[in-house]
Amino acid sequence: MAKKSIDWNEWLSPQRVITLGILAVIALVIIIVLGKRIKAAIKEAAGNIRTNIDTQRQIEATGQTPSYTDSVYKDFADRLEVAMKGGGTDEDSVYDVMRQIKNDADMYKLINAFGTRTGAWSWTAESLSQWILGDFNASGRKQINNILASNGVTYRF
Repeated sequence: MAKKSIDWNEWLSPQRVITLGILAVIALVIIIVLGKRIKAAIKEAAGNIRTNIDTQRQIEATGQTPSYTDSVYKDFADRLEVAMKGGGTDEDSVYDVMRQIKNDADMYKLINAFGTRTGAWSWTAESLSQWILGDFNASGRKQINNILASNGVTYRF
């Protein structure tokens, strides 16, 4: 059986070349826009982390100390990610982690342990605050803040 040769004149018809050119331009624009968004998000996240570290040091200077080891905060952060990633949010798991936060030093250790993570529906890495704001309505955030307040934590989402 003979192999069919490609008719390049037909395959590279003016209409097809124009269509491919338009698709290439659209793809390039999407790549540029996403690249700028990702760069901005990384810059913002790095600034937030530096601010959180400075705030954590200020809190510790007032005598508050973290209640747990760094590995526990990482576990809390991982549990929050699992609870909020993808379709639907396991609010009870988030509330359970927040009940473990005993002071502002704990809150900032948790924020730093969470760092920035990419969600299931996001192209950019986001902080814990951004995840909470994206996953919870005002009522849910109020419940989180009430849990934190009942433990003497002043941080609010």
